[in-house]
Amino acid sequence: MVGAIALIFIVCFMARPHAFEPQYKSDMQDIAAEMAPSLHPGDLVIVGQPESTPLAYYYLPRGLRFASTIGPVKDPSYMNWVNAMARYRAATPSKVVPELLNSVKPGQQLLFIRPLTEGVANWEAPWTQLIRRSTAQFFQIIDADKEFKQEPIVAPHNYRGACCIADAAVLFKKVS
Repeated sequence: MVGAIALIFIVCFMARPHAFEPQYKSDMQDIAAEMAPSLHPGDLVIVGQPESTPLAYYYLPRGLRFASTIGPVKDPSYMNWVNAMARYRAATPSKVVPELLNSVKPGQQLLFIRPLTEGVANWEAPWTQLIRRSTAQFFQIIDADKEFKQEPIVAPHNYRGACCIADAAVLFKKVS
């Protein structure tokens, strides 16, 4: 009996595998569509979840500089997983943020993209705990810096229910 039920499930899955895919895996495309008109070449994008940097790079306009909560990213088209946990542990926000903020010139902008982790039980692994803690600390440091003013532009405006990776983005401008 169990075998017959499993066979029926497999046949249904094979007939329409796309029916089992999430409709919206990430909201990065929505964030990019809303933020792109406000961004200029040379602006800095900091992605709170390092493995989402290639996704942000894919959707955002060219000419931007990228960093993650590990630090500056030379090639944002891929995530370097070699010793990633050790590099993340060593990259404390108090060390990384000042360097990133100093790289932004007056008049340039900083787009901070952070994962939405509130109330999500699957953010308890060591890697995701670091992301959760680090992105909160990054935002506090950036928001407290008097050289940066938070712009009234945030994204996404409409949350379509990304199943796997939901992000929020805030734009800052360096005023002095």
